[in-house]
Amino acid sequence: MSNCWEQHRVLIAGGTNGFGLVLAKLLCRYGASVMVLGRSAEGVRDALIQCEAAAHEAGYSKNQVQGITADLSHDGEGNRVVAQCLEKFGGCDSFFFCVGQSSRAVILKLAPQEI
Repeated sequence: MSNCWEQHRVLIAGGTNGFGLVLAKLLCRYGASVMVLGRSAEGVRDALIQCEAAAHEAGYSKNQVQGITADLSHDGEGNRVVAQCLEKFGGCDSFFFCVGQSSRAVILKLAPQEI
């Protein structure tokens, strides 16, 4: 059976802790190229170390893991993140949005600063 995640380019917002980090490490183990996005440079650095180790342990290159520090609630940050993903991976096949906190609202109706 083939691995559907190999050659897959993934961007994970909120990939520095919690579910986002678990997902990032898992996808690295399956051979995906993963870009981890977080608001803290230290958090991104720590997540990269863990993701690189997960990729290496599974026999994949740790070069498939990239990180970027950004706050998507700020104007223009989304464009910068997409440009970085295009530069490093040549595109993005999947985007996971693992940020924010639980609230009783439809995410599509929230302003960026409320997420």
